[in-house]
Amino acid sequence: MSNSSSTKKATFKGWTDAGSYFRAMAEFVGFRKEDIAAIRETRFIIEKHIPKIVAKFYDHLLRYPPTRKYFLKIDGSLDRENLQLRMTHLTNFWRRTASGEFDDDYAQFVEYVGRAHTSQGADPKIYIPERYVIGQVGFMQHAISEALSTELHEIDPTYGGSWAKSLEPADDGDPGDAFESLQRRT
Repeated sequence: MSNSSSTKKATFKGWTDAGSYFRAMAEFVGFRKEDIAAIRETRFIIEKHIPKIVAKFYDHLLRYPPTRKYFLKIDGSLDRENLQLRMTHLTNFWRRTASGEFDDDYAQFVEYVGRAHTSQGADPKIYIPERYVIGQVGFMQHAISEALSTELHEIDPTYGGSWAKSLEPADDGDPGDAFESLQRRT
């Protein structure tokens, strides 16, 4: 992994840098090399849909008063310049993520973006509560999954590339099986 720094350097309790923290969290959530391969394999499909997905996400935000308020001017009108800036930033974030390059520079970028979207690190004029940021990730994940399914099914209805395998559950979902597996490992 590279160690260039085009974003702010981060420090973590118990971690030497953003890269080591990112790798530890990737392991914790089960993000594997196969997942990276799946992202890289579908990069151009994902990138093609990102602007439309981002527009759909912001359209969704603007329909609800609790989130719409973050995009209004003092007079209550829509701040189109701010909205366009945020849409551009989110598009760039997901394009970079879709590249599948998860090196130390990417980890520092994610750390910088993450801090900018928390109450501790954000400019109060642009702060968005974390719950909406987390919701955005789920919204994007769902929309990207739908786009991949549609695109790849159109290409080949029987296609089951590595992206599909990475979405399969590790087991049949029986909590008893998961518990027994955990007992065997501990």
